[in-house]
Amino acid sequence: LQNFLIKTYSVLTEENIFDENLNITIIQCDDRVRSEVTVKSRQQLETYARKIVPSGFGGTDFVPVFERVRQLRKQGKFKKLQGLVYFTDGRGRFPQECPDYPVAFVFVDDGTPAPAIPAWAMRVSFLPEEELS
Repeated sequence: LQNFLIKTYSVLTEENIFDENLNITIIQCDDRVRSEVTVKSRQQLETYARKIVPSGFGGTDFVPVFERVRQLRKQGKFKKLQGLVYFTDGRGRFPQECPDYPVAFVFVDDGTPAPAIPAWAMRVSFLPEEELS
C-alpha cells in the first residue's frame, strides 16, 4: 500500500496531471468508509504512506466511496475533481451508474484473473509491491 501510494503520485506528477495545488483524498473502505485523509503535498503523502494502517478487509462495497465523493463535491471540497483511483481486489458491489469523472480500478497483478469491472471504468494493473520499488 505504501509503495502503491508513492508510485501513483510519481506517475501522476510525471504526466503533469497535478500543479502546485495538489489535493488528494485517500478514502479507505470495505462495506463502509473507514478513514479519510487529505494530503496537499508530496511530503504529506510520503509521511502518510509511511504510517498508513490499512483498515477494513471484508464485505467490499464500492458504492460508499462514490457516495462520499458525491457528498464532498456537493460540499464544494472538490472543485476540479480529476478522477478517482480505486485500489482493490475487485471483489465487491459496484455502482450501477457511471459517474461524471474518470474512474480507474487498480489491481495488483498476482497472476490470477481480476474480476470484471463496469464498462465505464478503466482497469490498471501493477506488479506486486516488491517490483514497484
